[in-house]
Amino acid sequence: MQHAALETAAAYVASDAVESILKPVIGRERPNAGGNSHRFRPFTNNGDWHSFPSAHVAHITSIAEAISMQTDSRPLSVACDALVVLVGWDRIYEDEHWTSDVTASAALTAMISNATVRWIRSRRRDH
Repeated sequence: MQHAALETAAAYVASDAVESILKPVIGRERPNAGGNSHRFRPFTNNGDWHSFPSAHVAHITSIAEAISMQTDSRPLSVACDALVVLVGWDRIYEDEHWTSDVTASAALTAMISNATVRWIRSRRRDH
């Protein structure tokens, strides 16, 4: 249980760090701020330009990916994926993110979380 908690927390922290850096660097306009998915203002602190990546989606995806990697339970993995879809749908429905923000955020975060968990496991095997 300790290892599972460590892996999940590390996946979350790594994903959150990347999301926190990318959001202001990319500076994509939010749908509710102007409605143009092709407008960018990199390196801004204005939240109207922080559409990608979605922090909500990054957070739930990082946890879901880490949990899925720790279990052989297909139903649990499906439930985790369903939560990611629900959060993503809500962010789109609330007009906070573009569909492409949500799907790319989930894919990016899943990769980061997966790599983080694999890295931790490799370090544990080395010691």
